[in-house]
Amino acid sequence: MDEFLRDYCPFSVHQKRAVFGAGLVAFLNAFPTVVLVFIGTNPAWHCREDDRTSELGTVTDAEYLHVSRSTSLHAIASIARTKRSDCERLALGECSVTYEEPWATASAEFGLICEHEAASSYAQSFYFFGMLLGSWLSGWCSDMYGRRRALLLGLFVATLASLWTTITSSFATFALSRFAAGVGVMCAGVVNNIVASEAVAPSYRSLTTSLMHLGFCLGMTVTPALAYAWSDNWRVLMRNITLITMASSALVYVWVCETPFWLQVHKKQSELRILLTRWVASSGNTVPERVLNNVITGRSATTLSRSRTEIGVESETGRHDAQYAGDAETVQLASRTGQSLAQLKALLSPGLRFYSLSMLWVWFSICVMYYGLIMHLDGVGSNKYISFFLLAAVEIPSSAAVIVALRHVGRKSCIFWCLVMTTVFCACSAFIALLSTWTDSEGTLPAFKQINWQQSVSNWQLTVSICGKFAASAAFSVLYTYVPELLPTPIRTSGLSVCVTVSRAGAIMSPLVLSLAQSHHATAPYLVYVLFGTMSCLAIYGMPETRHRGLPDTVQDLHRLIGSPG
Repeated sequence: MDEFLRDYCPFSVHQKRAVFGAGLVAFLNAFPTVVLVFIGTNPAWHCREDDRTSELGTVTDAEYLHVSRSTSLHAIASIARTKRSDCERLALGECSVTYEEPWATASAEFGLICEHEAASSYAQSFYFFGMLLGSWLSGWCSDMYGRRRALLLGLFVATLASLWTTITSSFATFALSRFAAGVGVMCAGVVNNIVASEAVAPSYRSLTTSLMHLGFCLGMTVTPALAYAWSDNWRVLMRNITLITMASSALVYVWVCETPFWLQVHKKQSELRILLTRWVASSGNTVPERVLNNVITGRSATTLSRSRTEIGVESETGRHDAQYAGDAETVQLASRTGQSLAQLKALLSPGLRFYSLSMLWVWFSICVMYYGLIMHLDGVGSNKYISFFLLAAVEIPSSAAVIVALRHVGRKSCIFWCLVMTTVFCACSAFIALLSTWTDSEGTLPAFKQINWQQSVSNWQLTVSICGKFAASAAFSVLYTYVPELLPTPIRTSGLSVCVTVSRAGAIMSPLVLSLAQSHHATAPYLVYVLFGTMSCLAIYGMPETRHRGLPDTVQDLHRLIGSPG
């Protein structure tokens, strides 16, 4: 299939539409992922006294102790600057709540204040759990029922969940709608990278898969503008986002088609013939009927078959046809089993176990470093719209740099050097954190730290963290190109979904690593990042190179790819 795409339809008009349709899905997926930053923030409120205050009279110490014990420790510790805080007065009925912007956020509408304040973060947790479920469902659905069906199903679920969010009447239904949105977003987000990889010739895969990450980054930069435009009412914001998604879904439905690799593996010969004929015609080429038949029946070396036909070596052709027929039977068996235990066990066989575990570790460690650096950047500026825009805008030049780099260097080399740069910047951050805690023997600041030292440390820490985030984002972008080129077709989406699931475990662990700065030392999180980065560099160094290689159809093809020089 790769040779056919390379010779007859490397990147036709219809293929470009499929890629841009998948990129549009990546752009839309950024909305539900990011919007909770703006609609789930804690509301601004104050305790307004009313006529009931005079009727209550003074509060005894016994009543005060009773309220203090019944109110959560988190609420008391956060705002108890006086003997009787607003939360305590509210619990005693001395005042009523007045929100500065009652409809600005969902937290304000649902009254998530005082002891209920922590509940606002539960919605994001529900969203992440939905993404975990969606990553598994995407692999099974895509490998069994097709890339296009899985992509459209994920987009439909995400759109329906956004619509559900606009009509929720309680925090419980709001959290459930976020869970459903996570399932749909991750299902579509995993499959769109597979579509971008399988729809073009090998020479264009680095470009198309990098465009998926770039589309998500563009969506992240647009979301703060949409949130600012409708900042007075979160339901209006979610309604407009839903309308944008519904209108864009029509383009995705028309542009995105099934990939030829899935059609070939699942023996959809008539659909595959129509698809390839349309792609070849839009490329301005013509294909011999025998070459087209060889591809449709699952024979891999179409160029060799064409050359053998031209020179009339029929006996050798028959011998190779028998070999390709055996490969086709293997592929057909894998397609029937789908995401079976046998296929997953094959990746953990003695010959592939090291490569599978190494790749999972790389995904996990990059995610720990990536989200750790983001959390260190949360304090940039006081305006949340501008702050998030800057954090998202950093990834746009990162994706552009990856597109250029992959045209000149291999995938493995690009990931390796991105990991090296991320590790170096984390080491620099550890050094800056060490300087920020340095005092002399008497416990005072050294002379060179007396003048504007705190501001200088903050600026340097910000600069180094942004550079580290740039390199980590680039490594993520290349991984979405590298992994689909490494996995066999029957389990390509399933394998990628496993990697994404492991990376989400890294995102969950990242705050725990960050907390080491309070429990141990300010340099502890960065030293953990350096350790993870160093181990990932060693892991990726032993992986095979996939540049200018065809996509493997079976586990045997993967064995040959690993055994060949890279």
